[in-house]
Formats: sequence, C-alpha cells, structure tokens
Amino acid sequence: MHGGSWLFDGRLIILKQWTEHIGPERDLLLVVPVWVRFLGLHLKLWSQPILNKIASLIGKPLYTDKATASSECIAYARSFIEIAASTILPKKVSVQLETGEVLQIDVEFE
Repeated sequence: MHGGSWLFDGRLIILKQWTEHIGPERDLLLVVPVWVRFLGLHLKLWSQPILNKIASLIGKPLYTDKATASSECIAYARSFIEIAASTILPKKVSVQLETGEVLQIDVEFE
C-alpha cells in the first residue's frame, strides 16, 4: 500500500485500503499527482520556466524538487505533475528549441 507508484500497460494504478464499508461503487479519480524525471536534460533547458513548459507536455506542473531547483543533481530534472488519470504515460517528450532543433527527452515516472 505504501510502496509507491505502479504502472500497468502504461497506466497508473492506485490502490486503496479495503474496509468492510466499501460498496460496489467506484471512486473515480480524474487527476493524480506523480513525480516525473526528465533524463539527460540538455543544459540549455535547465531553468524553471523551461522545465515547467516541458512538464506541461505531460500535465499540469505543480512544483520541482529541491535538488532540481538548486541544480544540485543534473543527471535528471524532477517535477511533481498533475496528470489526467486516463493518460497513457509517455516514455519520451519532444521539445523544439528556438533554433528549430527538436530534442527527445526520456521520461521516467516514480
């Protein structure tokens, strides 16, 4: 129950503790917050406004973690993003630079 996020077929699975009062109705979640890592991010993209734009390709950016905001960890950028529960989670996102160059950024969900 407390192990973290689980994915099945690219979709987020959310577990809920069973109680004897649970009925046959389902609680439908429309949005869920998830931690997302953007791997191998080019240094040109390492600013809060640009990270928010990249995160918005997946959902609504809520905030970045402390290590990302202070550039302590540059192996990846980490953002907390609110996504639609029905979203199929991408493995990559594409970002077009001002020069027209398109970069593919690998994405991991925690």
